Amino acid sequence: MQEVKRVTKPKDHEDVNKDHTTPHEVFMNNHKKLAKEAEKSMKEIATSCTVVGALIVIIMFATIFTVPDGNNGDTGLPTLLTRRSTRFLFRAYFIIYE
Repeated sequence: MQEVKRVTKPKDHEDVNKDHTTPHEVFMNNHKKLAKEAEKSMKEIATSCTVVGALIVIIMFATIFTVPDGNNGDTGLPTLLTRRSTRFLFRAYFIIYE
């Protein structure tokens, strides 16, 4: 409707038809169903995105604490970090993906 208002004369915005309705009223009446469908669709999309986002957060949270080979009981550090090759891979990963 905004685009139509932009390209028409201001006088035409207030004119009424034979049913005594303005162009804005006609537009709103013709698009009520479309607006309700769009609102419903947006709510469904928002719900789906929320669920997917929550699943991603859960997986990331679980992955943070999951380390193959466990942790060293004395230091609490992952045992894989004591291997030189593993430390190299972790450093390379963080350098590449920073």
